[in-house]
Amino acid sequence: MLTVSGIVRLTKDPEIKQAGKTTVGKARVAYNSGFGEWKRSHFIDLSVFGKRGEAFAKAFTKGDPVWVTGSLESREHNERTYWSITANEWEFIPKKNDAPKREEENGIEDLPF
Repeated sequence: MLTVSGIVRLTKDPEIKQAGKTTVGKARVAYNSGFGEWKRSHFIDLSVFGKRGEAFAKAFTKGDPVWVTGSLESREHNERTYWSITANEWEFIPKKNDAPKREEENGIEDLPF
């Protein structure tokens, strides 16, 4: 098992599912690597268990960026490899258009110099 940490983006709204008596927040996430003609998108299944999973599923929607830390696992099916992360931690990442403007943040108006 390998622990990973990074920023990913949700490809659809998270769902809440039951695994026995345990609640699981499930989502499909993506991240990009490379640049130019070598740029690729990678897709990973994400699971968050228990109350954290419930909170995760309620807090995020499709397109939201999120910082996750968890264990990376793979499985083989029909000669393909599928990757999944079981997250132990997650954090909100503000969207670019949600970030306050510099003047508003500092309370400083545009200066002439």
